[in-house]
Amino acid sequence: MKIFVLTAGEHLFHPPPLLTYFDRRRCSAAAKSNSGQDQQITGLSPLSYPLLSTDQRRRGHRVLSRRWRPLCLSLPTFDFDDQSFPTFQHFLHSLYSLFLSRRIDLPLRTFRLKCGHTSPCDPYDINRFVYAAVQRGLRHLHLEMSHTFRIKLPPCVLTCTTLTVLKLKYLILDDDLSDVVFPSLETLHLDWVTFPDHGYLMKLIYACPILEDLKTKDLVVRNGHVWEGELESLPKLLRADISNLDSPFNMLRNAYFLRAELKCAYVSEVPSFPNLTQMELIFEFSSLSGIGL
Repeated sequence: MKIFVLTAGEHLFHPPPLLTYFDRRRCSAAAKSNSGQDQQITGLSPLSYPLLSTDQRRRGHRVLSRRWRPLCLSLPTFDFDDQSFPTFQHFLHSLYSLFLSRRIDLPLRTFRLKCGHTSPCDPYDINRFVYAAVQRGLRHLHLEMSHTFRIKLPPCVLTCTTLTVLKLKYLILDDDLSDVVFPSLETLHLDWVTFPDHGYLMKLIYACPILEDLKTKDLVVRNGHVWEGELESLPKLLRADISNLDSPFNMLRNAYFLRAELKCAYVSEVPSFPNLTQMELIFEFSSLSGIGL
């Protein structure tokens, strides 16, 4: 069995040339429903394909494109990067066409969206794309914006109870978390994500009761005050890779793997780690003075 993953680019509606002779028997059988020149092109042998003219190849692409399009629209994984398109308008057009053509009752398991690197994204478009994905029972969501163009996390993400993996990069979170719960979330990765304060960040983490994999890197906290609330351990945590997260150890004590980047001035009490099998600690020194070097 072959599993195809839909990726960004021109292959959405026009399969690559290899597909025109990838499976000769399948193409020949499918060509019986066509007539004339189309039938001849879809039944090509690998040796005859290089001898065809450009127009003949294009006609062969169109014939197979009509048959592959239903398969593309039913794939469980969408992976889009605006850098894979000739223009940003092609990128937007492909995404809109895809979601408008796809039946809403077909489940979508993974949606990866990377944009803002070739042109600033309109938050309105991003919200619509993510909302369309969430409505289809989304489980894995990967959002990466540009470091020069950050937008707020679409609000629909905070109400998505089917997510098991959430990976965010260059986004802003500041919506109310009072009633937010991610009952199925097992993996949370936050990279260059902006929060109003540490308390907001902790509430987000504790909204994931079965979290197993936590990664934080280069977080931006507008209000630098450390959260003074009690830190309870995450009961299901297996792996933690953290930086820019103050006083986290009580929360991470159930981890089997721990990697932490800490400031030299870190003096918080370190609890026991009953399950720990691997640990890596990296201390950041802002100055070498006063440490006897």
